[in-house]
Amino acid sequence: MTPDNVTTLFGIWGADATHIWAVGGDLSKLDTGGVLWRFDGSTWSADTTLARLRPAGIPILYKVWGRSPSDVYVSGRLGLIFHFDGTQWTTVDFATGGIDPTELPLFTIHGNATNVAASGGFNEGVIAELVGTTFENRAPLQAPQMNGVFLGPDPTGVSVGFEGAVALRSAAGWQLQNPAIDTPLDFHGTWMDPDGGVWAVGGNLTTSLDQGMVAYGGSASIGSTIIAAQPQHAP
Repeated sequence: MTPDNVTTLFGIWGADATHIWAVGGDLSKLDTGGVLWRFDGSTWSADTTLARLRPAGIPILYKVWGRSPSDVYVSGRLGLIFHFDGTQWTTVDFATGGIDPTELPLFTIHGNATNVAASGGFNEGVIAELVGTTFENRAPLQAPQMNGVFLGPDPTGVSVGFEGAVALRSAAGWQLQNPAIDTPLDFHGTWMDPDGGVWAVGGNLTTSLDQGMVAYGGSASIGSTIIAAQPQHAP
C-alpha cells in the first residue's frame, strides 16, 4: 500500500532494502503538490519533514539519488535541490544566474564518489554541478533542454536531452556532440557502461508519448533487433 492513489511518481532510489525513496507529485498542483515517499522495508509513508522547508508547498519532484542513507539528493521544479544527511533535509543553493525559477525544472540528479550533477531547463539547458555547497550551471552555451544526466568516474559523464542532444563530460568540462543524433525525438535518460559506452533512451515526450528510442555510442557492436521478453513461469 502507498500513501495515496493521486500521485504520479517520476523517480525512485534506494540505499538498501530498508531505505528507499520515491518522488513525484500531484500534476494538478505543479508548484505545491510535490511528494516524497519513504519505504522502511515494510511500509511506504509520506515524508512530511521536507515540507517544513517550504511552507507554501513543495513543487513536483522528479528524481532522487544518493550515496548512502545519510547522503541523499532530490531535484524538482523551480530549480530546487534538497539534501538529506540522515537526520534532516536542507535546501542546496543553486546559482541560477538570474533565470526565472519557473524555467528551471531539474529532471534528473546523479553523482559519483566526488561530485553531483542535475540536468534540466526549458529555453536554456542546465547541467548544474555541485561546487562546494552551491550548484553551478556548467552546461555548454546554446545547450537545449537537458533531461538526463549520468556521472561516471571523474571526469567522465553524459547528459542527454531535446532532439537527440548529447553532451559528454571530460576534464575540459561539458561539450555538446555536434552534430547531434539526427532525430526529432527527445532523449530522457542515459547511462554510461563500464567500458565507456553511452546509452540513451527516450522518444516522443511532448505529445503522444510513443515512438520510443534507444541509442548507443561506443566501440561495441550492438544489434538493432528487439527481442520480446518471454514470460517467466515458476517451475
